[in-house]
Amino acid sequence: MKDIDEVDGAVRGIVDRLALPDDERTLERLLRAVSDARGIPVELRPISNPDQHHTGYWIDHGDYGVIMYRPTDTDSIQLHTILHECIHAVGEHRGCSARPETVDELRAATADPVISIRGRSVVNGSLGDAEQAEEVVAERGAFALARWLRGSGTTSAAEIF
Repeated sequence: MKDIDEVDGAVRGIVDRLALPDDERTLERLLRAVSDARGIPVELRPISNPDQHHTGYWIDHGDYGVIMYRPTDTDSIQLHTILHECIHAVGEHRGCSARPETVDELRAATADPVISIRGRSVVNGSLGDAEQAEEVVAERGAFALARWLRGSGTTSAAEIF
């Protein structure tokens, strides 16, 4: 596991890569920044068949990316999940914490090639050191992005989302 200074340095590097403006603090602007940083379009989609294990996914199709979130979650959890997956996308995290059967289902649901799938699992406690470090970076990064969004003067996740 990385120490906290390494984690914070990784978060700073990802957030810096996003080049987030001070004058437009919206989820739409963040998604444009993620798209710009990755050099591919990135879109949001609700998970069509949500399970109890995953709150979200980052799916890299090579020429576009998809951030998925569980529509049955509260607005604040949906927002946190989206921010978490944004960090995975920009950090180009390749490890996978999604359950193998879920990865198979996601791959089968699209005709497009899938480069990688990263899932935010609320029950998977068996991650290797590299995947665990990426999860810590994504969690801390999600909070950093939330602080950036909060600078917009909004008071709740529902206002942002």
